[in-house]
Amino acid sequence: MPRTVISTSDAMAVKKYSADTYMEVVPKSFFLSKMMGPVTKMGQYRTESDPDYPIHVITDLENEKGYNISYDIFYRAKGIPILGDNILRGNEMDLKKASDNVSIDQVRQGFNLGGRLSRQYTVHDLGKVAKAFGVGWCSEILDELFFLYLAGDRGDDTGIWILPTAYAGIGGNTVTAPQSGRAIYGGDATTTATVDVNDKFTIDLIDRGVAMLDMTTPFIRPPKMGGQTWRGIAVLHPYCVHDMITNTGTGQWQDLQKMAGPRDLSNPIFKGGDFVGVYNDVAIFKHSKVPRNHDWGSGSNVYGARNLVLGAQAGVIAWGAAKGNKGNRFKWHTETEDRGNVDVLDFGAMFGIKRVIFTDPNDSTAKDNGMITINTACANPNSSTGA
Repeated sequence: MPRTVISTSDAMAVKKYSADTYMEVVPKSFFLSKMMGPVTKMGQYRTESDPDYPIHVITDLENEKGYNISYDIFYRAKGIPILGDNILRGNEMDLKKASDNVSIDQVRQGFNLGGRLSRQYTVHDLGKVAKAFGVGWCSEILDELFFLYLAGDRGDDTGIWILPTAYAGIGGNTVTAPQSGRAIYGGDATTTATVDVNDKFTIDLIDRGVAMLDMTTPFIRPPKMGGQTWRGIAVLHPYCVHDMITNTGTGQWQDLQKMAGPRDLSNPIFKGGDFVGVYNDVAIFKHSKVPRNHDWGSGSNVYGARNLVLGAQAGVIAWGAAKGNKGNRFKWHTETEDRGNVDVLDFGAMFGIKRVIFTDPNDSTAKDNGMITINTACANPNSSTGA
């Protein structure tokens, strides 16, 4: 077993770490910090997050035994009106409902902090160092799982991601491709196989995305984020953002920002961070873990990205209880091995993540509940090959 060659003799405050970890993971995680709404208590044991946010939170299994939880949706009424003195009895509408489910699993990892002699060689508190890196690892894994399930694709990048390219998901929740009828492609492409290097991300794809959001059946509800309602929330790969904001064509990003934005540092064209700006009531973000592939195009040699546009309840996370730490979603544990010579620390949580997919009772087909994809070329602007 590999060991860290230096360690610390300080005792770990395990209970405090367990209690603090979730509160530290949330702001570090892109999805938990931005896409999850406030939670309301629905009863003695049950809470529910705001259903208008892109990620719906289910907490039933934090207080109940089990590994799988079902959740429902009711579809809008579509019955025709009964006019005049025509008979209503027997012509009433029925409530059309669909269900989906998510399973939880235990996700764990840990650090071997080395032996007693190594602790003599450093002034660092490696317990605190391990905790900090553990929090970062948890937030990254959560975000990667959200991208994996929402995009239905891990992508091919190996340097950025922690999860391997063949990773199949957790809890038996199947990773499935997004609904084909809710996919938009850059340029003149119609599939990933027809994407070429010129089919880059352009601002008009947001317009096409809004038109799709407005006309899909069942309707994709506008999502909330930060207490504000948007028509959609776009999450783009940084290379796609580069293609969009460096486009100097008429009606493209730079042209629009020059005309519509203030000529100071409040203009998104001058600002950094993961928030790119707003266009057509769509809040645009970038994230390095938007799935990127290297084998799109007719010759399987085009770099492409599956960008997301999220509506309400696009995805779901179900939390299980951290054993021995009721009320804490993460569990930390430390012990000594090798007759008290070696310190080890492990941490983990029980949860399940997936894209929300309901079988539409009107036509018996499976449909993504709250998202579309925008698939475009995605070449590295700093590489002559695009890699």
